[in-house]
Amino acid sequence: MENKKKDIKMKRLGALIGTLLLTGFAGGLFAGSYGGGSGMEADAYQIGSVANWQELIATPGDWDKHFIIMADLNFSGVSGWQ
Repeated sequence: MENKKKDIKMKRLGALIGTLLLTGFAGGLFAGSYGGGSGMEADAYQIGSVANWQELIATPGDWDKHFIIMADLNFSGVSGWQ
């Protein structure tokens, strides 16, 4: 009976991990999502908002990727900037 319960738990865990990978959850852990793009030269990450810019600042692993600014960014009223 114990082994059967363990098998069921392992199958559920495997299904959960598979679902997370298929929905792109894992990609979100390793790279920013920004306003679109993949970070490649032909498909640069799109920065179209202050929130996208802040995501970039918080994701140093992406700093060597390609980006394109899609709009004028207005930082007035944004706190924490020096």
